[in-house]
Amino acid sequence: MNKCIIWKNATGDTYVTHPSPQIRLASETDQQLAERIRDRDIPGDATEIAIIDKSDLPSRFYRDEWDADGVGAKIDIPIGKARNVKMKAIRAERRIKLDDSDREHMKRQAIYDPTDQERIDYDTFRQGLRDVPGDIKPTVDAETDLDALEALQPTWPTEPA
Repeated sequence: MNKCIIWKNATGDTYVTHPSPQIRLASETDQQLAERIRDRDIPGDATEIAIIDKSDLPSRFYRDEWDADGVGAKIDIPIGKARNVKMKAIRAERRIKLDDSDREHMKRQAIYDPTDQERIDYDTFRQGLRDVPGDIKPTVDAETDLDALEALQPTWPTEPA
């Protein structure tokens, strides 16, 4: 099945419905199956309904910011919203790294008493983690290509040994 249905609900949220090929009727094409599912399953108050090729769906990385245009049968991703998604993902990854470093630091303290230099190195590392979003934000804000924005990766500080 290479077709899907894009549509907006009454509040303007974009949805994508992927018809299951398992419910295809004999000699039914992908387009006919999608039309049948559209007529049967898409809510009556849905707007901007279109059947498109799955290959025309943009990256799922920006899924929460997809904006369907049923008339043109495409999904747009506003670059400003995409930048916000990227920064949110960077902050989430940073949160994981900070949590991991907290656990590692507590384990080390339970085993032995760190030297002053080890404490300074660890504090510097953690400050580097906190600085990452601010350091990369100008680069994220300057990016205008969605694929390049998705591929953009911050330089993470190296955890002390």
